[in-house]
Amino acid sequence: MFINKITKEYPRFIGDLQLLYPDATLDNVPDDWALVEESPMPEYQSGEGIFETEPQQINGVWKQQWLVRDLTTEEITKIEAHNLKVREFLDQLEAVQNEN
Repeated sequence: MFINKITKEYPRFIGDLQLLYPDATLDNVPDDWALVEESPMPEYQSGEGIFETEPQQINGVWKQQWLVRDLTTEEITKIEAHNLKVREFLDQLEAVQNEN
């Protein structure tokens, strides 16, 4: 992934850069862009969410950043509604498979 060091446009991929700069390669990135080193997602507890934040330059290397925080009531409600829809879909799928 890449970040525009001036505008902070992120994330962008090599194909995105090549649309703007046809000669761009992983070894030949325009000066205003930088490769972002991926970081593993941190562990989290029930009721927490992981959110990607703006990459930070650390010792000259742009690194992917993560934020772990408590989910809001609204976020939990949306997740529960989504999970219910998935369970209902899987139940319907199982019913159809049992008919055959």
